[in-house]
Amino acid sequence: AARENRPEVFKELANRGADINYIVEGTNETALSLATLSGSFEIITFLLESGATLFPAINFALIEAANCGFIDIITLFLSKGADVNFPSPYTLDTPAALACESGRLDVLKYLLQNGAKTDCLDKNGYNLLIRASRSGHANVVELLINLGFNVNAKSKDNDHTALSFACMYGHFQVVKTLINHGADPLHILKDNTTVMMHACRSGNKSIVNILLESSLVFCDASNNVKTPESNIPIQNNDQEQKIKLISSEPIEQNSLKISTISLEPTDILTIPLDTSSGENISSCFTGLEESLNEEGVVITSLKIGDKQTNLSQKTTIAASNLPRSIVHIKHNAATNERITTVTFGTKNSDNSKLGNNNNLQRSIYVTKTTIEKSSETASTNAKTMSMININAVSEIARESALSIACSSNHTEIALLLISKGALIECKDVNGYTPLMICCFNGNLILSRKLLDNHANIEAVCDKKKDSPLTIACRQNKLEIVRLLIERGANIEHTNINGYNPLMNACTTGFFPIFVYLLDSGANVNPTKQGLSPLMMAIVSDNPEMVNLLIHHGVDISFEHNRVNALTIAVTKEKPIIVGLLLEAKPNIEYKSFNGLTPLMEAACNGNVEIGMLLIKAGAEVNSFSATPTRDTPLLIAAEKGHCRFVDLLL
Repeated sequence: AARENRPEVFKELANRGADINYIVEGTNETALSLATLSGSFEIITFLLESGATLFPAINFALIEAANCGFIDIITLFLSKGADVNFPSPYTLDTPAALACESGRLDVLKYLLQNGAKTDCLDKNGYNLLIRASRSGHANVVELLINLGFNVNAKSKDNDHTALSFACMYGHFQVVKTLINHGADPLHILKDNTTVMMHACRSGNKSIVNILLESSLVFCDASNNVKTPESNIPIQNNDQEQKIKLISSEPIEQNSLKISTISLEPTDILTIPLDTSSGENISSCFTGLEESLNEEGVVITSLKIGDKQTNLSQKTTIAASNLPRSIVHIKHNAATNERITTVTFGTKNSDNSKLGNNNNLQRSIYVTKTTIEKSSETASTNAKTMSMININAVSEIARESALSIACSSNHTEIALLLISKGALIECKDVNGYTPLMICCFNGNLILSRKLLDNHANIEAVCDKKKDSPLTIACRQNKLEIVRLLIERGANIEHTNINGYNPLMNACTTGFFPIFVYLLDSGANVNPTKQGLSPLMMAIVSDNPEMVNLLIHHGVDISFEHNRVNALTIAVTKEKPIIVGLLLEAKPNIEYKSFNGLTPLMEAACNGNVEIGMLLIKAGAEVNSFSATPTRDTPLLIAAEKGHCRFVDLLL
């Protein structure tokens, strides 16, 4: 009655002596906790007025109330002395934790106002922010961050952060919120897993994009740079800050003289632009000139909205042991203006316009541990690239972001990763490359794209030695088979079992693939290992395949381990296939490893239909077996008790 919110029934039962404090064995549920789950304020009030045992039941009930979002019940429980920070003994869940998990923002605020602690961890070491992020509650995440939560806090085993959970479950708004508040997209999780891998598995392309764009680096594309002559550390300046540039599109490629940048992700510092107009950007550079080396990039002007800010002195970013983030300009969110143009140049060179963007981009980092000072200036094309290592590989599954996207059939994400330079030959724990994975799944678009990017069409997986083509044949992916053969795949590749693509088609019974392979010139005869497509088609009971193989000139007399095709068809009792083989005029008196002819094998099974076919084709009814007993078909049929077959022979 409490669980189903039936107050009249509940009161009647209680008045007739039902135990209002009864605890359900195994679950430890009480009438109070079940009434809380159903939101029955009336039953809860009745229980409290009737003297129900409050502790610890009321603490468990408080957790349920927080999870369900019943503020009135929470208020009642707290007024009765319930512990606002009571942790469940099994999961260590607190009311605040479940409020975060279920996205109850109003409940969370109320609990915090009434003394709820924010430093609680569950049994997995997940804090409130991690749990809210996992469930996708962006409003709760925003509140917790404003309360001072570390956006980069990790679980006790480093298996997750708030960002990794948000990426895993495809919560774009949460990811965006976390990134905007400094969440680290480069953090390496347990087993060398990355947040990018989780994002690829979720299938949310927007999340993958925001991760790629959350830290873009502006770098030198030239390899023509000599060994540095010196590395001089940059000194602290009056601001003791870095500068953050916000823009919305990747910096356009242009000609720029700049030394090679060695990339290394790390912490970012920011100069806040406090004025509403943004005119104080130039003041951000005051004091920088004296502390920076003469060599390097020169920032000559900034354009904010319609206002051009020319720097009174050229501000040089030194070519020396720079902090890991040397340029990071953040526009004041309080204004509606935005940085639309930033002009860079080099000492004694013309300025080069790096971007004229209409929208606001997350950030572009110029990062560096050391910028090498070159004795000659490199001729470069500046470009943007992501700091995120999209080619990281997990330790156990050996998966990369691309292999995960391919295995999950997230085509757009995989295409994006390929366009960003993802390695296309990385093998997972099964030895599958992305191309093999796509062939397995039948993803034609990705398979074609990978081949266009020179994926190894003859790659072989480590364990079974399958090629992309043998995998596609076994998985009945005709369009993939067509693509691979058109691109020149080896149609005779054999795996560890000695099976080639045609044999895979025979054993699986995939007739369209079988036909296409034959039309493409697949060898119908046995391999060097003695494996025969014909025998496999017989065992798989595929008369159509047998017929086509015969018409393509298969050697029906081939024997393996002293067994030929006709013997197999007879012993497997395949009369249709026996008829097809007999039309091809095989050796009808062939004696197999046991010394029996096909007719003797039919006599053993008592298969009259096959016996008739053999006799009609001229089988000798009085032949002797190649055994010491010199059995005849009649003797064998009689011994087995096959009366109809005896009649046939007589």
